[in-house]
Amino acid sequence: GDSGGMGPAGGGAKLTAAFQLYYSNLKAKVHRHWVLPENAGSKLRGLEAIVVLRIRQDGHLERVWLEKSSGNLRLDSSAIRAVERAAPFSPLPSEARGRSHEVGFRFKPEDITG
Repeated sequence: GDSGGMGPAGGGAKLTAAFQLYYSNLKAKVHRHWVLPENAGSKLRGLEAIVVLRIRQDGHLERVWLEKSSGNLRLDSSAIRAVERAAPFSPLPSEARGRSHEVGFRFKPEDITG
């Protein structure tokens, strides 16, 4: 089964412990800022939006975009807003070596509603 709705999307690259911790904290921060559209209820159940963000070395949000629409504009918008509200983030781990970094998150309403 899926261990949660948000996390690094794609790529099977092995992450260092520092990046794993960074992603874990990033996920928690974004999740705290995610507010589902009002009166959305069960209509959104089973939908999933994938949002990708590019973070600069200093933790500032360089860009955020929708990689996969859920098919529901309000859900997609709420996911992007969660990332924008959560920014800026902590500086990237030193392994990033001055480069910006992209990470994708899966947004699934049932992760909030249970």
